[in-house]
Amino acid sequence: MTIILLLNIYTVALFFGFTLEQEDMVKNMNIRRKLTSAFSLIILVLLVLSGVFYYNFSTLVNANNWNVHTYQVIDENRALTLSLVNIGNRLTRFCAHG
Repeated sequence: MTIILLLNIYTVALFFGFTLEQEDMVKNMNIRRKLTSAFSLIILVLLVLSGVFYYNFSTLVNANNWNVHTYQVIDENRALTLSLVNIGNRLTRFCAHG
């Protein structure tokens, strides 16, 4: 059991690029400091994820606003086209009937 735990600690240390001195420093920390470090790391990860979520959500809201704007422009264009058609019809009726 101890050998597996030491291998896991060594693997994690190599993965994060710790030297053997830093690994010994982690092993020699008291439980309060280890827990504080673990919770700090968790909070840091949550803050980073919250930042990514906020950025993506604001991008989505911005895209939605542009989509709404596009539909508003299309509606205005249709209304303008309808007005021009009505003007043309009235002009034709005026010219035909005097």
